[in-house]
Amino acid sequence: MHERYARFTISFVVVCWLSLCFAWSSQSMGDSTDHLAQLQRIPGAKPRNIILILVDDHRYDALGFLGHPFLKTPYLDAMAAQGVHFANACVTTSLCSPSRASILTGLYTHNHHVVDNNELAPSGMVSFPQLLQLSGHQTAFVGKWHMGGGSDAPRPGFDHWVSFRGQGHYFSPKNRKWSLNVNGKSVPQKGYITDELTDYALNWLDQREKDKPFFLYLSHKAVHDPFQPAPRHKGVYANVKITPPASQANTEENYRGKPMWVKTNAIVGTASTSPTIATKMCKKSTEDTAKAC
Repeated sequence: MHERYARFTISFVVVCWLSLCFAWSSQSMGDSTDHLAQLQRIPGAKPRNIILILVDDHRYDALGFLGHPFLKTPYLDAMAAQGVHFANACVTTSLCSPSRASILTGLYTHNHHVVDNNELAPSGMVSFPQLLQLSGHQTAFVGKWHMGGGSDAPRPGFDHWVSFRGQGHYFSPKNRKWSLNVNGKSVPQKGYITDELTDYALNWLDQREKDKPFFLYLSHKAVHDPFQPAPRHKGVYANVKITPPASQANTEENYRGKPMWVKTNAIVGTASTSPTIATKMCKKSTEDTAKAC
């Protein structure tokens, strides 16, 4: 499978940037048909095929072509060499669901109203896949949605749907019923999720109507923790010494000004027998905040 994945990456991802054949500015929530009515087709423009691949929690500098001391990312390196690398790109809300909603809508969090990782996207949220679908593109979503973690139901804007609840699992859990939602039907997860999602994406590309433009959104769970590699990659970095970044320092100076969830996560991730600086800072907080610690 992984050879097929490599071929897919090199051949198709070059066109993932959203050079749409429409001029669209989304300023507010509303019905997708209303937004479509406002679109102006560019004279002589040919509809583009678009593939967007999202990787979860991948550090901006964890790339071989940026000179990382040990990580090997040959396919991403090839994409950068043959395409465009946006070195100054940034995220306005560095939290999973809000940032996903911003990618889909072009809106800031205070406009699309997806403010945490728990609730479903609000009714009426218009995404660019909906507009592409209405304009004649075949559309498919494969992977982690994570806007309303308790549901894996198909969402507006996609003709084809493959997803799972919440964070999903790299491998199907033992002694627990776990499945993917494939176009509304429950289908067991069979193997390593990165490989399986890639296969679903490739199969859809093979089976789609070839005379229509398409949009494919492949949204991986990787490389989100817990860090579980495919068996073929197990132990690749076993002998590498990893130096924690300065932002991971367990010091009062480092935690000053950080949101409470960062401090509480630091506490949870540290042995209870060894109180952290974050613990002490929590005790200095208000009574309500201290209870959260």
